[in-house]
Amino acid sequence: LWNLDRDHRVFNVTLGQVKQVEATASGCLVLAQGEAKLVDARGQVKSLIHNAGAVSWGGNQALVAGDTQVNLYDGAGKLLRSWSSGPGVTALTRVEGRLALGFRDGNIELLGDARGPGNNKLTFEDVPASKVVRLLAGPKGTLVAGFANGQLGIWSLDNGARLRRSRLHGAVRHIALAGGKLLAATELGDHLSLDLSTFDLAYCDLMQRVWKEVPVMWENGLPIKRAPLPGHQCLSP
Repeated sequence: LWNLDRDHRVFNVTLGQVKQVEATASGCLVLAQGEAKLVDARGQVKSLIHNAGAVSWGGNQALVAGDTQVNLYDGAGKLLRSWSSGPGVTALTRVEGRLALGFRDGNIELLGDARGPGNNKLTFEDVPASKVVRLLAGPKGTLVAGFANGQLGIWSLDNGARLRRSRLHGAVRHIALAGGKLLAATELGDHLSLDLSTFDLAYCDLMQRVWKEVPVMWENGLPIKRAPLPGHQCLSP
């Protein structure tokens, strides 16, 4: 851990081969040698579980996927609750009060509600047969997923439909949202930036953009240039 203001290393600990690191309010959440650990600002290490497959940090809480369960811990490492899950979880995150799980075979599931996984299970469509490496809550009812084969996709939380897919070289290790853009990078250095600002537009603002960029309608199997339909709500002053 480094202090950027003072430009010096605060501590250094050896944890074995590190697979994933998530910054916390006072240190980091680490997945190393198949074990999930919390490291505080003094370099003190608290082991959470062995045989962990994935970790995630958010809201000053840690999510850790074990062999057949998902555990939720507070910032000090106290176990708050556990839920059953299928084996092979390789990525997880919370999105809109629910739990998204990515699996070794490429499947993605959305479970539960604000109280935790329940019966409202949704399986995502058109996923690649490749390990899910990263999951991220996307804008306005979407989930972003990065895969070991370089695929990057955006899915709807309403019905599990895939909205967009891109392909990068190498496993997608880093994904983030910043300034209306989705940023992604792989372990081999490939990267991309996708403009997702459309998701933040109000309905009529979106319709105005569509009419400006695609001023056509389908008539008898042909695209014909047409003005917006008279009386449309977005034409009102």
